[in-house]
Amino acid sequence: MSPPLKVGTAVTNHVKRYTLNEKLNNILGLLGNDGQQVIDWAYEEAERRISEDKSLKKSNLGGIVFDLLGYE
Repeated sequence: MSPPLKVGTAVTNHVKRYTLNEKLNNILGLLGNDGQQVIDWAYEEAERRISEDKSLKKSNLGGIVFDLLGYE
């Protein structure tokens, strides 16, 4: 059994706000053992996008990470 994944506060808050718990669980299930690496990558990529694109706000971090996880 794989260790529990740490999705972070930003994604947790986004998932709670838009009731996306089941969708997140499905995504994480599909990622399997690589899940934590993908989550870490998604946070780094989201922060990079926010720093490069001034129209994106830091408060949207959870949504951006969630979208990246879904695409991955």
